[in-house]
Amino acid sequence: HVIILLILFFYYILTSFLVSILRVIISFIFNKVLKKYFKELSPIDKLSFNACIVLLINPFNLFSYSFLLSYMIVFGILIISPKLKNKKGIKSFLYNNIFISFTSTLISLPIVIRISPDVNFLSILFNLFFIPFVSYILLPFSFLVFVIPKLEIVYGYIVNFFISITSY
Repeated sequence: HVIILLILFFYYILTSFLVSILRVIISFIFNKVLKKYFKELSPIDKLSFNACIVLLINPFNLFSYSFLLSYMIVFGILIISPKLKNKKGIKSFLYNNIFISFTSTLISLPIVIRISPDVNFLSILFNLFFIPFVSYILLPFSFLVFVIPKLEIVYGYIVNFFISITSY
């Protein structure tokens, strides 16, 4: 657990101290400490406590779009999670991803409109492709290239493919 925590802190520094990464670090610590020493809290209680700690560290995060988006979207996902299907298969996978994507878009809409009035509602459908692509191909392959640098050429093709389909 110490190694994972060190990697998370390193990543936190690399990403210029993003609030969303701090949320993940605090959640990781909560899950390890609370399981060991305290009674299990509900996910919403953990998220609320997590937000309080982030605000104690820097109260001005309350006015940060990244803070608001990160916590609002996670809160929304926690609220809708009982409605997700726990079945295996492509139908359930697609249903869950569309449902989460739609909910996240709906929850983030007021803040996104405040930042920029240009909203792309097709992003709900794009997320069906991009989230699995980045999560299951691009990110794991980047870790693999870190360990085996000779795979950098193949990684370059994957990244160029991703760039080509996102910049039309």
